[in-house]
Amino acid sequence: MSNRRVVALSVAAAVVVVIAAAVFVLRQWSKEDAELYGMKPYTAQQQRDRAQTLIDELNTHDPKRVGLPRGTDARSQVDNARLDRLIQAAMPLPGCSYSLDSVTDRGEQGERQFWWGSAPIYRYDVNVTESCPNKPPLDRVLGVLARPTEGAHWTDALIVIDQ
Repeated sequence: MSNRRVVALSVAAAVVVVIAAAVFVLRQWSKEDAELYGMKPYTAQQQRDRAQTLIDELNTHDPKRVGLPRGTDARSQVDNARLDRLIQAAMPLPGCSYSLDSVTDRGEQGERQFWWGSAPIYRYDVNVTESCPNKPPLDRVLGVLARPTEGAHWTDALIVIDQ
């Protein structure tokens, strides 16, 4: 083999080793953050702030304006449609709106299985009043499920309505 070829193969091998080492270190670092130090607290103020944002988004009556994580690839279309149906079920009736009454922290719920895979879940309930013209106010409870994301933070992922 020529010297050029040996040098090129050596450089390519070194680059592969450096990239593999970097990926390993980054994965271990994020795993260590979540496993050794645990998830960061999902404080009452964070929950209340996020609940108010969620209520404002639900009051638009447009599922696409509700800031829950969505997939962006072609395979995610079915999952996104499922998420839209859950959001629509949680929305106030047409012509009506929600106002936030309170938030109830339900804490960590353990590992749960979802269409995107299994994940530890944190839950809080959003207690709202639905106001409609010519109807008495109606109290509702919207469950919000959060899942872990980078940096060991909780991110709201789903809205559930308990029957």
